[in-house]
Amino acid sequence: MLKATNLELRFGGFRVVDRVSFTIRAAKTYALIGPNGSGKTSLFNAITGVYKPQGGKIFFRGKDITSYAPHRVYREGIVRTFQYPKVFYKMTIIDNLIFAARNQVGDNPVSAVFQRGKVKEQERNLKKKALDVLDKIGLTKYAESYPSELSGGQLKLLELGRALMTDPKLLMLDEPAAGINPILATQLFKILRRIRDEENLTIFLIEHRLEIVREFVDWVYVMRSGKIVLEGSPNEVLYDKNFLEIYTGG
Repeated sequence: MLKATNLELRFGGFRVVDRVSFTIRAAKTYALIGPNGSGKTSLFNAITGVYKPQGGKIFFRGKDITSYAPHRVYREGIVRTFQYPKVFYKMTIIDNLIFAARNQVGDNPVSAVFQRGKVKEQERNLKKKALDVLDKIGLTKYAESYPSELSGGQLKLLELGRALMTDPKLLMLDEPAAGINPILATQLFKILRRIRDEENLTIFLIEHRLEIVREFVDWVYVMRSGKIVLEGSPNEVLYDKNFLEIYTGG
């Protein structure tokens, strides 16, 4: 699904991603963990086109996307969320979801005027799809509410729902459990696992909660100082004799 070879990202003379190589296979959940400042989010930004790598290659489903801008990466089917949800606070919850959908006919001013029937039909279908997504993430009763009425954990669910509206092939999540209580974090990951299994979705996430990693992840990559220094199944990584020193930076 996704492969990076010798990926490099530098800011000035500082190499934040240092010749990183990894492979992400379809319909699995992968975690990227490591101490703060190890380069995890920078690696995500390089994959999604926010930063342009100075070396190495990124392949998605066999296609070289190394130089793609974010909108082209998105069109290929890679969709990401952020540590702090980026939603539209003046739109209702359901409108937030509908707005995120791909290839809307009404986005074209000409089509909006001369293909109004097609636009309305698509809007009806998108509303049905949004309601289905809201049911999956447990926010149906908030459909006509606004994001300001949601808790921090529910905003994370809304961010996930917006991503699901795009029919992603690869879903990249930056600390989805950060700042939310353990019960809701577990609920969020149960939802992710169910959707992954139902839709053959591939998930790549940054996460600091090791209990979440242990229970819900298939394969773990550990970064330190811009390099991937350890990989394996959650049990292999978390019980590796060198893991504690790597993870704490001690």
